[in-house]
Amino acid sequence: KMKNFLEERDWGAVCSFYAETLLDPEAMHSGKFPVIEAGSDVSFWTSQKSLEPERRVQGDAGHAVKGTLNTHWRKERATFLAEIAYVGVNFAGLQRHPGQRTIVGCLEATVAPLVCTVNEKKSRTDQALGIPGLAVSGRTDAGVSAYGQVMSLHTWQQGVDATQLCAAINRAAPSEIRALRVVAVPRAFHANFAATWRRYIYLFPLNSVGGDTHDVDVERVNEQLSSIKGEALHFNALAYKEIKNLQECNTDADVCTLHEARAFLFNLPPPSAQQHQDADKEQTA
Repeated sequence: KMKNFLEERDWGAVCSFYAETLLDPEAMHSGKFPVIEAGSDVSFWTSQKSLEPERRVQGDAGHAVKGTLNTHWRKERATFLAEIAYVGVNFAGLQRHPGQRTIVGCLEATVAPLVCTVNEKKSRTDQALGIPGLAVSGRTDAGVSAYGQVMSLHTWQQGVDATQLCAAINRAAPSEIRALRVVAVPRAFHANFAATWRRYIYLFPLNSVGGDTHDVDVERVNEQLSSIKGEALHFNALAYKEIKNLQECNTDADVCTLHEARAFLFNLPPPSAQQHQDADKEQTA
């Protein structure tokens, strides 16, 4: 029964809505999306003045060590913050999955060449993310879309700038992934460790049971969600070892607080003429 309850809904309308709004910042902030403040606040990092890249030099034994400018050679590391949006309907999630189409899998072909070279020691790579030096503020599952997903990337290559990275991201899958902005930031920035909050929005299509009545009591759902606002959620099982060790002196080291939880009705705007044309093409293909 639960499976039928979830599946017998107009999920196609939700997917079309995401496809039409998520890659358009103007639409996202014009009232077409149920939450006006969609996106991320990265002003702290983009306003920092210290953008001095790290200098690395080659020592006598060929190892990379810190040093001064009068050594054999140096490489400077530049760090970038990329805020992206993507329609996840046709993806098997954010991170790499062998044999499946993912967000990072698409980005690898266009972004990876800018953040590493075969002749340099590559950054330690998270195999699930694939691109050396890539970190994300949060990972999304299959079918999940995002607006304001924050990524951090760094490169030792000379001459790579934010404009090039932005263009590379936009070439990966033009109709499904878009860079909202890419900026140079201090090298201390790490998308995952710098994240202080995350917002999740669920669009659940309702079925009418007559008049203005639906098969889900939205007011009751809102009451239930409101009752858990301010709750402290513990994620110690998923924490890094350093955080787990803090438990002995700080019992709140792994706490995430649920600041807002609500449910409300929202009428999806009708698809644009372009959406109708695309749907007709799919039906006749």
